Amino acid sequence: MLHELLFALNGHTGFIFRADQTGSIKVTQALPFIHPSEASLLNEFCVLGTYCRKIRSFITQHRGFLSAAEENSDGLKRGVYLRALCDGIEQTLNAYCERIIVVEKELLNDQDLSLAFVRSKLEEFFPILGALDDLVSSIISLEAHGCYLVEILHRNTFRGQVEVAAVLKKILKRCCQVLFRQMMAWAVYGLLDDQYSEFFIQSEGEKEDTSGGFQGKQRFGLRPAMLPSSLPLCIAERLLFVGESLHLLQGQAIIGDREDEFRARFLQLDELESPALGTLVDDMHACVSEHLWRLVLEEHDVLAELRLLRDTYLLGRGELFLTFFDRARILLQGPPRATTQFDVNVALQQAARGMLDEEPLRRFQLQIEMGHRDGWRALRLSYQVRWPLQLVFGTEVIDKLQQLFRFLLSMRRVQFELHRCWRIAMAQKERLLLHQLLFFIDTLYGYMQTDVVESHVTQLIQQMKETRDLDTIRQAVENFATGLVRQSFLTLTPIHDGLQELFDLLLLFCTCLERSSGKPLKELVEKIQRQISFLFDSLSTVKPFFPDVSWNWLLLRIDFNKFISAHHGMDSNFIESNK
Repeated sequence: MLHELLFALNGHTGFIFRADQTGSIKVTQALPFIHPSEASLLNEFCVLGTYCRKIRSFITQHRGFLSAAEENSDGLKRGVYLRALCDGIEQTLNAYCERIIVVEKELLNDQDLSLAFVRSKLEEFFPILGALDDLVSSIISLEAHGCYLVEILHRNTFRGQVEVAAVLKKILKRCCQVLFRQMMAWAVYGLLDDQYSEFFIQSEGEKEDTSGGFQGKQRFGLRPAMLPSSLPLCIAERLLFVGESLHLLQGQAIIGDREDEFRARFLQLDELESPALGTLVDDMHACVSEHLWRLVLEEHDVLAELRLLRDTYLLGRGELFLTFFDRARILLQGPPRATTQFDVNVALQQAARGMLDEEPLRRFQLQIEMGHRDGWRALRLSYQVRWPLQLVFGTEVIDKLQQLFRFLLSMRRVQFELHRCWRIAMAQKERLLLHQLLFFIDTLYGYMQTDVVESHVTQLIQQMKETRDLDTIRQAVENFATGLVRQSFLTLTPIHDGLQELFDLLLLFCTCLERSSGKPLKELVEKIQRQISFLFDSLSTVKPFFPDVSWNWLLLRIDFNKFISAHHGMDSNFIESNK
């Protein structure tokens, strides 16, 4: 019976030991030569056989390779991490089976040995196989895949028993070797070796920027669900930066003669929590970042690109857009037509002659979004960033500059129309009213260009000159774009919408002045008054919650003589004169 017990402990059934409906191996009931108490003792012992049977079935089912799209019957996707896990588990299971062989040899040599002897030899495998059974069950229930297997193994290594933790760490080490090789392929060669979508870095496809940015290169990002908790996010982000840079600049010797060094250091790694990993990634990041710094700052003049974006997206060249307004004024009145986009681009090129060089001008294009009632609201500015400066001016940065462009363009257009109405206002004795409106718009636009745009651009240029690290420059550019949006009311929806409504009212005011009927309507002037009062009160209310934003200067300039606060928006005498 002891030999059949060993057979059952190895996961196989027979006449005495059989598997029930749940798969548990137990003593066959009602055997006359086995006492009930002995059967109970044997059933407790057969738990090892049940563990062995389940674990071996898991290994057999998941060890092979299928295509990336195929799944096993239990929902688990195949992959190199799952295969490494199965190899590690099988190594432990083989040690258990070898122990059974040793016990069987001793039983053959000494037939007086009892069940207690067998138990004493296999006792240490109860917690080990039990932990492996729990591990397999949790992997199946969670449908774990790829790097998430590393995370599950890492959590299970914190078990109380030293022997169990040691076994799980060996299995974890096997899976980490797969992870380190993927990291090496990515960080040393710029290759995403991820046939089964298991890595924590993923390809996001070849996307064209909505702002007209760089095209034709793959974009990559982190896959948070696959990121092990034992791998700090900062290291993962630096790995993403290094590999993405190498992928983008394939064919260039970025890390040069240090390639063999970095590859050897990756092959020496054995655990994710090793300080050597952080040091290695930092060294690679510094090497790549300095090379890219020279590439973008010295060879491709990123400062010139920044000034160009300031002149266009941020309306730094005011004379360019004044000329454009004059040429496009008729083209963009009313809903856009099929030829509107072509016409406004011709107007932009004509306005830019003598102001912008021909080469950067070709990378700008005005786009029209059909479906708008007003051509000005449908206007967008797209720009193709020069290679490799998309490393600095990414999609998110250009998108934020696009928002600022539309906002500043609306403001500048209102200013342009108010100035055009000056002669009409002089003839109709509306110059005092128009002067107040011009003062408000001129002050607002001056704040945007001086306190917001120019101060941020100057600060960014200074930061670019003081560092030799491209990642620092990228962060500075992102902070630059975020700071511009933050101080331009774009994140405060009530104020932003209020300004847009005021712009619409002022444009309507200009239209009324141009009519032959003469004075603006009283109701329109009252609406403008209420809107200015609302904006002034709103800014005064929210400014304590934004101590780092320079709205105090704006409010001071608008209300430098307490005129608006005293009259609550606009002189009532002006309104009475329009009755």
